[in-house]
Amino acid sequence: AEQEYMGQMTTEELRRAIQEPARRGGWDFEPGLVDLLLNDIGAQGAGEPEPGALPLLSHALLATWERRRGRTFTLDGYHAIGGVRGAIAETAESVFTDQLNGQQQDLAREVFLRLTELGEGTEDTRRRARLNELVRQSTEATQLRTVLNTLAEARLITLNEDSAEVAHEALIREWQRLHEWLTDDRDGLRLHRHLTDSAHEWETRGHDPAELYRGARLAQAREWAEANEGRLNESERAFLAASIEQEHHESLEREVQRQRELEAAQKLAESEHRAATRLRQRAIYLAGAFVLAVVLAGIAFVFSRQATANAKLAEVEQQISFERELSASAISNLSTDPERSILLSLEAVNISLKNDQPVLIEAQDALHRSIQASRVLATLRGHDAGTVWALAVSNDGNRLATIGDDRTVRVWDLGTNRVIATLQVDTDIGGGGHGVAFSPDGSQLLTVKGEADAALWDLKTGKVIVDLAGHEAHISTVAFSSNGKMLATGSDDGTAKLWGASTGRELFTLGDEEAFALYVSFSPDGKILYTGSDGFPVTAWDTATGEKLFTSSEPGGGTDVTAIASSPDATRIATGDFDTSVKTWDATTGALLLKLFGHSSYVNGLSFSPDGKTLATASEDGTVRLWDAGTGKALLLLSGHKSGVLSAAFSPDGQSLYSSSRDGTVKVWDISPSAGSDALNLVGHTDRVATVTYSPDGEQLATLGWDGTVRVWDTLTGEQLRLIQLEGEYGVGNAIAGDVTYSPDGKLLAYNDLHTTRIMEVASGDELMALDPFESGALGVLFNRDGTRLADADVDGKIRIHDSKSGKTLIEFQLPPESNGFQQFAFSPDGNHLAFATGNGSYVYDTATGKQSLHYTGHGEGVRASGVTFSPDGRWIATSGNDSTIKIWDAKTGEDIFTLSGHTGPTFGVVFSVDGHMLVTSSVDRTVKVWTLPAAGESVPEPLTLYGNTGAVYRVALSLDGTRVVSVGRDHVVRIYQLNMEDLITIAQSRLTRQLTDEECKKYLHVDVCPSMP
Repeated sequence: AEQEYMGQMTTEELRRAIQEPARRGGWDFEPGLVDLLLNDIGAQGAGEPEPGALPLLSHALLATWERRRGRTFTLDGYHAIGGVRGAIAETAESVFTDQLNGQQQDLAREVFLRLTELGEGTEDTRRRARLNELVRQSTEATQLRTVLNTLAEARLITLNEDSAEVAHEALIREWQRLHEWLTDDRDGLRLHRHLTDSAHEWETRGHDPAELYRGARLAQAREWAEANEGRLNESERAFLAASIEQEHHESLEREVQRQRELEAAQKLAESEHRAATRLRQRAIYLAGAFVLAVVLAGIAFVFSRQATANAKLAEVEQQISFERELSASAISNLSTDPERSILLSLEAVNISLKNDQPVLIEAQDALHRSIQASRVLATLRGHDAGTVWALAVSNDGNRLATIGDDRTVRVWDLGTNRVIATLQVDTDIGGGGHGVAFSPDGSQLLTVKGEADAALWDLKTGKVIVDLAGHEAHISTVAFSSNGKMLATGSDDGTAKLWGASTGRELFTLGDEEAFALYVSFSPDGKILYTGSDGFPVTAWDTATGEKLFTSSEPGGGTDVTAIASSPDATRIATGDFDTSVKTWDATTGALLLKLFGHSSYVNGLSFSPDGKTLATASEDGTVRLWDAGTGKALLLLSGHKSGVLSAAFSPDGQSLYSSSRDGTVKVWDISPSAGSDALNLVGHTDRVATVTYSPDGEQLATLGWDGTVRVWDTLTGEQLRLIQLEGEYGVGNAIAGDVTYSPDGKLLAYNDLHTTRIMEVASGDELMALDPFESGALGVLFNRDGTRLADADVDGKIRIHDSKSGKTLIEFQLPPESNGFQQFAFSPDGNHLAFATGNGSYVYDTATGKQSLHYTGHGEGVRASGVTFSPDGRWIATSGNDSTIKIWDAKTGEDIFTLSGHTGPTFGVVFSVDGHMLVTSSVDRTVKVWTLPAAGESVPEPLTLYGNTGAVYRVALSLDGTRVVSVGRDHVVRIYQLNMEDLITIAQSRLTRQLTDEECKKYLHVDVCPSMP
């Protein structure tokens, strides 16, 4: 009602409603603050505020008041909260942390997830949900009502008579904890949302069996529900149970029908066999009867063959169903155990291969996605039993040290991943921490050793050099200073001790009642030791004097430190917390910089990358997360451990990460930019990559980026062979990115250099020719099929066709003004026509006369066509466009042939295979799709979707043999995907460090004994 009333107020009425009550209470606003408030809620100059503005306004006013100066609302206070949108996020975090207990937090998490509509290539938005949808269990109804009332009173959600929704979409976009929930298992959330909607539709249609799940959809939903049973409401449980029962019923019916057909065929065969016998006995009397017997026997044989065929068909259907079930299970495990996903995908693929059948799209999709998700390079198992509590990597990257429950420290050669030394310690390590550290030169190792002491070991002899005794309780963490002259230990007795590394003499005991020192970390220069403990702040100590320098300060409460690390550039300290958050602090003042959410349990270990740009966090939730240390942006989730992860450390080059876990293993992860693809990720461009082209022999790729470079790559190794720096200004401020193309014989490379088209000799890298510059930016370049002609174009639609040897311009023409901007062009196979994608559909021009022969607006009148290409035989033209579809039309008449729908955002790249049977497309939805084109009159089969891109995909290229797809776009990475199934299987098998367990085989393969791997 308040929002409704507010929506009827003019801007001036709203201004008075803000200012007058404040002034009556003796409060005032700094000049410009109210105007800024009105502008930020969409009221300034618009006559009325945007929908949902009241919650934004109330949060902003309260948060600004809390940062007031005297009795004045200030601009500084308003900016400190991040404006109206930052204020609602701050309120949400405060309410969630301070006003809800653990069970209520779990309910609130589910409420916000259900009240969010997941975007497909677009931003997430708010969603209205019925109140009964939010009730998972009847026993939770009272607690849920408390949670809803709390959130409503805080103006985070709005409650109607029978529904609820998020008060404003700013909450979805600004609250980091909610953002992490939404990105943590996005595929699972989409599956759950589809289940919710399907259950509602089923109920609405009076429990119509046609609405129930079947096949792969049901298998995937069952897999997800088994792992998330507590998140289902009664309606969803009933729908899923009905789907399972219906599928079982249909399966039984199919089996009964199959048995009936088989029995009928067998009876008929037996009957005919008896008849044939009698006829043969009479054959000496009736020659004609013999012929009849043969005919009848043939009929019996046909029926018998039919029965066999029916049985075979039922078997094939069962295998297809199982292949889809395995594929769905593989997808469901992507976020929890990508290596298991690979194993299940291989099992699914093997079903088709054993039967000499094409691999199902679902299985192909699962195999691609599981390979991309898996980052495990190796799983190390060396400790005899129990937990691997901590690890450390030597500065040269050659050795790894681990300490475990078996009371040993193991030293590993990282070249062979084998244990090369075992050191015996005298105590259970229980409690975790970081109980092992290499000296800077790698010759010594500092470890927890006894109940309350530590030891410094000589790694050449395996002998203890110095015993460090003096603590009164268990030591959890140890550390070396960067110069190797000091050692630090942190203990359960609440103190940290500094020791001389050469003598083992105690230098200082640090810690007091206000600053327990359980976890320790040196600053990079060794002049400061940072300490922390659960229930106590981060404290900085001067290592030369033992004096306390400062303690951390967090607005609104204290800190429960569960791990601590210092950044290599000495600007930040990172800590883990029992509240599942990760915090970064100013290393010189102790001021809180960032608070990161994403883990679902407390953080045990942290580590900064060698360049300080990335932070790794290891959590009891079984995952490792990578974050941008400067912004707090979540970068990567690593999952695969079977239990809590206790520590994580980077390799010296920052390309690998090591983690230890309660599951008794150490995992080695590939975190390099080139990881996460089927075959290769090519990293080098520093801005968006506009276009890509294959060399005719498939051995090279050329790309052109908004960073103003053309790069040539080796497609087998990923090595960058050549870098060409373009002239002029490139980047987001100048979207004229140009194009690059090989000549048909692969000897020449042509590219646009802002205003000029240049031709280079591939072998030498020498520039052979620069064509006359355009007045506007050069935007396209292309050879015809025989390489005798070269076409280029500018941003204004001026087209030129040149003799490729001399550079002489043969013809020049202009696209019409109504074309509204040139996007891409393509030569017809015979070179007689050029097709253009423009801001107003597609045009076809005669290359001899420069005359327009066709204007195609199949995507819609005035709708932009983004990409265009001819089929190899010249009969078809394929175009992409802003309507999210791909259109294939007759090149002569413009008649629609096919419309390919499946992308969820505007489409860009489009390219045919050499045989014309396959089409590869890309989209702003961050996917690449591979379509198999049907014969006339057939429906379009489901495409293979390739994932991995983190931004819009601008262009795609396909190797001549059709086995590799390349995508480029917004995220700066050139991705190569493998389509050949044999090669893809080889890649998948190379990513494995284990086999399926017996438990997994029972659950997923429904067998007691695991089969050998395919």
